[in-house]
Amino acid sequence: MIRDVQNIYSDAHAVTAVGNTDSTNTIDQLAAGDTYVQQFVRIRVNTAFTSGGAGTLAVNLVTDDDSGFGAATTIPLVGATAVASLTANKVLFQGRLPIGIKRYRKLVYVVGTAAMTAGKIDAEEVIDIPTNRM
Repeated sequence: MIRDVQNIYSDAHAVTAVGNTDSTNTIDQLAAGDTYVQQFVRIRVNTAFTSGGAGTLAVNLVTDDDSGFGAATTIPLVGATAVASLTANKVLFQGRLPIGIKRYRKLVYVVGTAAMTAGKIDAEEVIDIPTNRM
C-alpha cells in the first residue's frame, strides 16, 4: 500500500469525546467542482477503543467547494459501531471515494452514547489497498 502524507486525514488521532470530532487534516483536491479520484479511503483502528459505558463510533466523509464547509455534503462511511468491535488494527472502512465529491474533504468521527476512555484512528486516501490475506 502506498501512502502519501498529503492524503492523510488522521494519524493516531485520539477520538474520545461524545459528539463530532473533525479529522486532523482536510484534503484539498486543488480542483473546483465535482471531482472523481480513483483512490480509496481506508479507516483503521490504531489503538483499541475502551469506554466506561456503551460507547459507539461512526465516521462520515464531509465534502464541500468551500474550505469552511459552509454548505457541506455528508456521506456516511461507517455506521455506529459498538466499542467492543473497535479493536486494534481493525479496518472499519476500505472503499473508493464516491463520485461527486467536491474540492475539500474531511472525515468527521461521531462518538455516541458514552465517551471513550481510549482509542485512536488512522485514516487516509490511498491509490491501492492490500488484497493479501494472512
